[in-house]
Amino acid sequence: MSNETFRLMWQDAMTDLHEQVQLEDPMLGQTEEAAPGEPVKPTIDNAFQHYACLYIKYMQIFQKLENCYDCMVHPQKREDVLVVLELVMRRVIELKHALVEWNPPRTDLQPPPPAQERPFPWEYVNLDDILVDLKLPPETLEVPVPRYFKENNAENIRLRDKVNSQYMNLKLEVKEVPIEETEDLDAPPSDMTLEQVIEIIQRNERGRQGKQRAFLFKDLREDEKRRHNYTSSQLEMDPEVAACNIQRLFRGFFSRVKAAESRDEELIFIGMKPARETGDGLEKELATAYKKRKTEQSDNKEAYAKALVDLKDEVTRDEGPQMRDGLRQERHLWVTDSIAESKEIPEDLTEFYKQKYPSPPVAEEVVEEPAGKKKKDDKKDKGKDKGKKGKKKKEEKPVEEESEHDNMDLDMLQEVVPMLEQQKEKAMLDRNYVQLERDTIQTFYDITKQEVLNLENHISKKDREMEQMEDNHRVEVRVYLQKVKHLEYEHKNNLESISIEGENFLAEEATSHDQRETMLKKQKKEYKMELKESDLVRAEEINSVKALHTKSLQMMRKMFEGNTAELEERCKERLSQLEADLELRRKVHIHEIEERKNLHISDLMKNHDKAFGQMKSYYNDITNDNLKLIKDLKDEVKEMKKKQASNQVMMYTIAQENQKLKEPLEVKVAEVTALRGELKDRDKDKLSLTNAKARLHVIENQLAGLKQQHKDLNSQHLSVEKERDDLYHTFEAAIKEVQQKTDFSNIVLEQKIQQASRDVDEADAQAEQITAAANLDPMQMEQIRDSITDALRSRNGMIKDLEYGLLRLRKGFNDALRTYSEQMVEFGIPVEEVDALGFQEFSQKGASIGPAGLVVK
Repeated sequence: MSNETFRLMWQDAMTDLHEQVQLEDPMLGQTEEAAPGEPVKPTIDNAFQHYACLYIKYMQIFQKLENCYDCMVHPQKREDVLVVLELVMRRVIELKHALVEWNPPRTDLQPPPPAQERPFPWEYVNLDDILVDLKLPPETLEVPVPRYFKENNAENIRLRDKVNSQYMNLKLEVKEVPIEETEDLDAPPSDMTLEQVIEIIQRNERGRQGKQRAFLFKDLREDEKRRHNYTSSQLEMDPEVAACNIQRLFRGFFSRVKAAESRDEELIFIGMKPARETGDGLEKELATAYKKRKTEQSDNKEAYAKALVDLKDEVTRDEGPQMRDGLRQERHLWVTDSIAESKEIPEDLTEFYKQKYPSPPVAEEVVEEPAGKKKKDDKKDKGKDKGKKGKKKKEEKPVEEESEHDNMDLDMLQEVVPMLEQQKEKAMLDRNYVQLERDTIQTFYDITKQEVLNLENHISKKDREMEQMEDNHRVEVRVYLQKVKHLEYEHKNNLESISIEGENFLAEEATSHDQRETMLKKQKKEYKMELKESDLVRAEEINSVKALHTKSLQMMRKMFEGNTAELEERCKERLSQLEADLELRRKVHIHEIEERKNLHISDLMKNHDKAFGQMKSYYNDITNDNLKLIKDLKDEVKEMKKKQASNQVMMYTIAQENQKLKEPLEVKVAEVTALRGELKDRDKDKLSLTNAKARLHVIENQLAGLKQQHKDLNSQHLSVEKERDDLYHTFEAAIKEVQQKTDFSNIVLEQKIQQASRDVDEADAQAEQITAAANLDPMQMEQIRDSITDALRSRNGMIKDLEYGLLRLRKGFNDALRTYSEQMVEFGIPVEEVDALGFQEFSQKGASIGPAGLVVK
């Protein structure tokens, strides 16, 4: 709801409250006092009715104001609403006490008629009749606990709970102590043994199974009885009568449904039944809006509190000195006036506050005084006035003019004296206010005059600063022009130097480019030689490749044969597992059907009990119609009796014929009973046969699927064998090509070996010459050379071993990953899910496609 909604709700509540106040006190706001009449003594019923109506109306106002205060977001409005809300709450409590006091007595507690009727104080007041008269729902009397009780005291409640929890942890070593011990009814009693618990569970389960079995046999008996009636009945009903019966039943059912729907709609309309479509979405939106409104409310409250503090600081900073000076000036004037009047310095400011904030006037009785005394007092007062005036002007005596008070008698003067004193006090107050205003105006004038002088000085200062800034600006412009000329000259010189440096840099770059080109050509030749050497080195791997291929073929044959055997075994195991799972699923499905059937039967029984009352009224109407039919049928019975006499003669003849046919009839009846007994077993056998055929059909379908999978696997096996044969033929051709390449590479390697041996001999000769020239020990040189060669040989061997191990591990991981992924695909797992697992193959540089166990050094 919007802010306008709560504003209108507040306005309605205040309007109702104003009306209630006027009803309770009609003279409120009137200046003229009405003549007091004789008070009317109310009766108990009238007083109770009056206070009950007031209580209900104030409860409605209280609910509206509570909603307004809880949902309004403006803090100023909420403070005003809170004041009115607390007053309304007090009034509600007062009216509740009045209702308890004026509660009418019960009939059995009333005194005899001559005695006066007395109220019966009772806290549980009955207001149902008044709610019905006012056409209000029962929720009107529900007293809601104001939500601001918790919200405004949330911090105090939190601290209280914290203190209580700490105290309980300290004293009792628990977090909370329950007020009442709650007993878990579902928990088993502690004094029962395991055997007793199992016995109770078995008893309940057997009872439940017995009930289900009884309901099942009941349904079977009813079905059998219905089938027996259908098969044994030989009477045929007239089609028109049958149609009328069906129509009657359908119309009855349809009318009952319509009546139930209309009844539900009426209950929903009057609010005694919830609507079929619940507004869950609207409730969620309302809850979200309420949370948002509460958040905005707290934010506005914090901002308002902060604004109050800021405003107070601002007023204290801006207007505080003036207010302090004004208050000080006011008290200073009072002190000076009091000194001028009484010639004494006042001890405190009590009299000042009495004059400024006078107490409300109290009506006092005028005490008559003797005339002589009054005249003396008047003379004294005149003498005092003359003395004061004589101080100001001693030479001139004041000439008193006659006033209207000179001709008044003593009574009139006594009445006029208080009025004159009030006028005098008022004149003194006006004089003080005028003096204060004059002083404030004078101070304002002095302040503004000083501010004008300050502003003129500031303006003249700014003018001087502007002139100085203009002079500085002219000088700076001249300096910048000179700098620009100097920069243009330097820019021209820099351009010439940069052009010369650019030409030299281009020449250097051309020479460096030529040198770089020659160097790249040399590197290209070196790379070509290295490439040829690497091709020769690759020829060494041909022998290992031959052995790998032969061993891989043998391993592949064994692996495929083992895989086929494993697949056959897995298919058999899977077939048996599927049979067991389907059997278990069938049993579970049958159990679920039985449970649903039992639930449906219980629901039907409840619905039948509910519909019985409706059918009762319906069949009452039918009985009335049947009574009419009975009257008509009585007439027909009379006619049938006449026919009965004629039919008795025919029955005698038919009875004689029946005596002749009695023996063959007994034989046929015995045969029928035997066939009916066999028919009962036939239905059960037929049902079990259909179930067995259905299971057999499902298993045959599964077997056909497995056979199809077996055929697909055989076809895959044949295709793999074909690929193996093709791979073998291609392997022989590759071997021939490799042999030719190896022959060529062997010749090249022999030449390289001879060249390397010659280089080694030359290096040895050079080393001997160096040792001879340097006078070194030849034995030490031999040892150094041997140690170096051994170290190099061991390092090369370690590098080869590590490369071989790494290659073998990568090959094994890739083969295992490929094998498992293919098996997962064969077991029905999609390829996308297998790829989504995140496993990737390593790059196979220098590795073959054979098994990992056949990789050799």
